[in-house]
Amino acid sequence: MNPKASTKILILLTLVFSGFYTTSAQNLNSDKQSHSNYTATSINFPFMGIIPDAQTSSMGEAGVARLPDVNSLNVNPSAIVFSPHRLSFGLSHNPWLNRLIKDMSLSYFGASLNNGKQAIGLSLRYFAVGETVFRNEEAVLLGMAHPREYAFDFTYARKLSPDFALGATIRYVQSRLSLNEQGSAMQATAAAVAADVSAYLRKPAQLFGYPATVAAGINLSNIGPSTRTDSNEPIYLPTNLHIGTSASLEVDDLSQLTFAMDLSKMLVPATRPNVSEDPGHVGFPAGMWSAFSDQPLIEELKAISLSFGMDYSFKQQFSIRAGYQYAPQGNGTGSYPTLGAGFRYHSMQLDLAYLPGTLEKSPMANTLKISLMFNFGALAQSRHGYISPF
Repeated sequence: MNPKASTKILILLTLVFSGFYTTSAQNLNSDKQSHSNYTATSINFPFMGIIPDAQTSSMGEAGVARLPDVNSLNVNPSAIVFSPHRLSFGLSHNPWLNRLIKDMSLSYFGASLNNGKQAIGLSLRYFAVGETVFRNEEAVLLGMAHPREYAFDFTYARKLSPDFALGATIRYVQSRLSLNEQGSAMQATAAAVAADVSAYLRKPAQLFGYPATVAAGINLSNIGPSTRTDSNEPIYLPTNLHIGTSASLEVDDLSQLTFAMDLSKMLVPATRPNVSEDPGHVGFPAGMWSAFSDQPLIEELKAISLSFGMDYSFKQQFSIRAGYQYAPQGNGTGSYPTLGAGFRYHSMQLDLAYLPGTLEKSPMANTLKISLMFNFGALAQSRHGYISPF
């Protein structure tokens, strides 16, 4: 393979794959997108912002403060210490953006070990983009690429009181891009380390005359420094701030009704196309906090995503769910409603999430997510909400 061609292809693959959400957003919303003086910077490893589990996805992706289980690892890791089970495993698989690329998918595995006072969790994500064809400006075939990405997490969560917990997650992420061109093969690998910091609070309450549990959560995810391409373009990790609340009402002895709402904002600097300032010079963590003030207030408010959902559970065996995810212009996934259902049998729980196909302009239309969860060992809480440590 020609060395210059190899370099160009590597840069092209990096920019296309790392900046996938920004590019797709511009293409999908070009007829509605306003001509702002601010545009989003390129985002590296965007798959880390995908919610893999079906239960959270079916509630409009409102999960920061929802009822805790092993899948809390991907929305609010601190909540796993409130899980009612000692040992849990979770498996999820979902096709992603099928209207754009047919064989793109995300697979997820999570496990948590909990004693009621402290908990540890492990999770693995595998994101496969599938076979991708690259051509030059003259439509000449350059080769076939097979991008894929991995993320491995370790989480520690601890209760500081019977109702409040903190959590910390360390994450290793790797991206592999392989290109076959005219009988030769080329490999490119990129890696990063990121962290999450999270908190979860819940309290018993009375709502509308029913006994209830109200909860609030916060998760600052994918904290880490930016990287640069060979062309010196800054690429940021998808650092995101999620804040959420929920309320679970015991309607009667058999029924439970849960409402949840999240707010989220991407914490990356804005690029000013008409100004020579380079956001890549913004240091870490200054670049993360600058996302609150580097645009006019109205633009900052427009960058906030809103998620809300509900879950009705009967006999703790059957659940139906619905929600809505609102995303601002410039987000490649757009806004969409969500539906879902769940079934629990002994230690196994099956959850499904579906994004309706009526969304003509949404790349998420007709997406089906499936999750399996296995729970073992019910925890016996003490009067203070603790049991003996590990």
